[in-house]
Amino acid sequence: MSNPFNAGKLLELYPNLMMNWKFVPYQTSLNWDNLERIHDRNGHLYKDWAVLFEAFPDRFMVGSDARFGIKRFSGKRYRRVLNKIRVLLGSIESTAAEMIGYKNAERIFGPL
Repeated sequence: MSNPFNAGKLLELYPNLMMNWKFVPYQTSLNWDNLERIHDRNGHLYKDWAVLFEAFPDRFMVGSDARFGIKRFSGKRYRRVLNKIRVLLGSIESTAAEMIGYKNAERIFGPL
C-alpha cells in the first residue's frame, strides 16, 4: 500500500524487513482506488515495481488474502487470483519470481 520508492527506502533502511504484496483488482468494492497498486488495469506489473522486486527478491512474499471457508471466496476465485499473481511474477526474472512466489515463504515458514 505504498509506492516503490518508499518501499525501496524501507528495504534499504531495515535489512530484516520483509514485504508482502497482493493482486488488487480494479473492480473491487472495497474502495482501494486511493492506494498505490503494483499493476496496471490489465494486470501487468509496473516497471518500477519490477525493478524493485528484482533488486530485493529475497525480501518480498506473495499475499492472497484468501479467506477459505466463506461463501464469497470460492476455490474458483482463488485459482483466478493465483493465475493473476503468476502472470505478474512471469514478467520478472525467473529466479526472483521463484523467490517471491514461494521460496521466501518456505525459508521463513518452512516447507509444506
